[in-house]
Amino acid sequence: MHLSEALYLLNKLFSAQLFLTLCLCFCCTLLDINYEIFGYFDGRIGKLKFAVVIWVLGFSLRFITVVAVANRTCLKAKYAGTLVTSMANRFLDDDTKEELMLFSKHVLSNEFEFTACGFFALNMGLVTSAIATGTTYLVILLQFQP
Repeated sequence: MHLSEALYLLNKLFSAQLFLTLCLCFCCTLLDINYEIFGYFDGRIGKLKFAVVIWVLGFSLRFITVVAVANRTCLKAKYAGTLVTSMANRFLDDDTKEELMLFSKHVLSNEFEFTACGFFALNMGLVTSAIATGTTYLVILLQFQP
């Protein structure tokens, strides 16, 4: 039960920070790309291109890293349940087997998931959703370009 309590407390403590970090990275990435696209149309091409590319890469990598670490932590928590189940099948005394099976059932029955203030789950699907949303946003802005 300590594992599930630890993950619950981590999610509760850092939910707001995760939300703000992910929103900031997503918005800054889109704004930087937007600046480059409209800079191309306004004749500002090449002036800050290298700096903008570095900022876009930095924000994108931070976004992906935060989501990947949260996703990996949840996957490892689920893996702990299957690992404990395989350990319980070894030659152990009955009391130890019973405790391991109880722990395994508890871990496998609880769904571990980090969220950003409860708005969205931090899994790898969030990265693809962010890419799709950002691309849609940029295409819509390009259509309104004079």
